[in-house]
Amino acid sequence: MQVALNPCAYPLANRELTVKCLTIVNSMRQLKSIKVGVNETIKSIEKEVSNLVLISADSEPFEIVQILPELCEEKRVTYIFLPSKSALGRACGLSRSVLAVSIIKNDYSALNHVVESLKVFIFFSVFD
Repeated sequence: MQVALNPCAYPLANRELTVKCLTIVNSMRQLKSIKVGVNETIKSIEKEVSNLVLISADSEPFEIVQILPELCEEKRVTYIFLPSKSALGRACGLSRSVLAVSIIKNDYSALNHVVESLKVFIFFSVFD
């Protein structure tokens, strides 16, 4: 059974942005710079170590992830909804679905400039 995307899931990434986000999640996973799951994502946002938050738009029930956008806005963390929780799980290297991923700040990562450019790309694709 296909779960429909929730209309409250805004901003929702288009196909191009989704591919870029999932590629970066896979790369950051290899550097151990992600936190997987809603609880771990909330902890990383509250500790202010989160750089970017990716949320599944097809979460069931949606109330599980509904707190994340508000928390991200409060802490000034960039976030975006991705259409598929199973694709997000595969990008994290897991065989199960993942509802939220936090890319954490890492001053020594070679991919910091890629994450920052993705955040700019998200901003301009959402407010275009």
